[in-house]
Amino acid sequence: MFGLPEKRKRSQLKCEDPSLTDQSMKNACDINHIIDYYSKTGTLPHFKEKVPRYIDTTQLPNLMTAFDTVNHAKTLFAELPPKIRKLMDNNPANLEGFLLDRENHDMLIKAGVLSTPEKPEASAEPVKAPLEKDGSLNEEA
Repeated sequence: MFGLPEKRKRSQLKCEDPSLTDQSMKNACDINHIIDYYSKTGTLPHFKEKVPRYIDTTQLPNLMTAFDTVNHAKTLFAELPPKIRKLMDNNPANLEGFLLDRENHDMLIKAGVLSTPEKPEASAEPVKAPLEKDGSLNEEA
């Protein structure tokens, strides 16, 4: 056991299939080519120039508030019954469209997700429109 090392069998993997890797960006990704470009020009290559955009962010919450809002929404979504979540592919982003579809309301009410809409109470006396002496409708009232 602790004597001479046992003879081990060497294992190898030969990949003989054609490569599926796209080689068109080989030089752009090679650090040697990037350093050669830098040594000749003194600048790094610009892979993609992005046009600066200026937007008004004064109405947006700070980053922590945005994360808290998203996490709260995920928590509320996770509290929905599993059957309801499955209908939305377990994706909270699909919730709004699902809720706006009137065909889903009966199912959501049965599952306890939505409450039944309250119907206004019917008054005993109908409301009469104010009329003028000649029987025409008073538009000022």
